[in-house]
Amino acid sequence: MEKEDLLLENAKSIITKVPLEVIKQKVNVSKEKSDAEFWKNIYYLAKKYRTK
Repeated sequence: MEKEDLLLENAKSIITKVPLEVIKQKVNVSKEKSDAEFWKNIYYLAKKYRTK
């Protein structure tokens, strides 16, 4: 499996399975601004995906 495919599968798994509270907590504890932005984007996608 390609590296990009593996990353995509991991992202899909996080977005569909990890509780929103856990993702939100990752935003709050991220020390690097880029990490916090990453988790904010994941949180937004997960919230949007789950409210369809």
